[in-house]
Amino acid sequence: IEEGVAQGYDVILCNPADTAMALQLEIAAGDVPMVFFNSCPDEKLLKKGKYVYVGSNEEDAGTFQAEYVRDKLASKEELNVMILEGERGHSATYGRTKAVKNVLNASGKKINYIFVDYADWSVDKAKNMFDIVLKTGRTVDCVLSNNDDMALGVIESCKEHKIDPSSILILGVDATEGGCQA
Repeated sequence: IEEGVAQGYDVILCNPADTAMALQLEIAAGDVPMVFFNSCPDEKLLKKGKYVYVGSNEEDAGTFQAEYVRDKLASKEELNVMILEGERGHSATYGRTKAVKNVLNASGKKINYIFVDYADWSVDKAKNMFDIVLKTGRTVDCVLSNNDDMALGVIESCKEHKIDPSSILILGVDATEGGCQA
């Protein structure tokens, strides 16, 4: 960012690795406007015409996932839910997970969150985490993943354990390349 300022950039496009650093990034930008994308800093740090975020509303994605689960499993009074989160500190992780829990908790069903952890958008981490859940013997009604790649990891685990992936609701988000191919 400092290099962009020194070279006279008119605007800086920034995909922050850690949104907690947004204030430091803005300070480094000085008077140069900054457009954040992919991960949204705290809204208090955004200022019209100076610091803006361009991206999707992450809570919409989580809401859509949870509504789908609620509707597809309408006949069940109790749900065993696994949530695979993206990276810690990423706005998509926070927004999607928050919305999933809000919708499910308001569904009138008993919701058992049997496993919630960061799989960091990774197929392999998600697969390993689902392997662990299977070892516990717990029933899993649905897996809500903060992105498609993690959902694909769960599907890989199911196939390795000779579980029909269609017997569990496995959801992802983002239309990643792997998700689209699947």
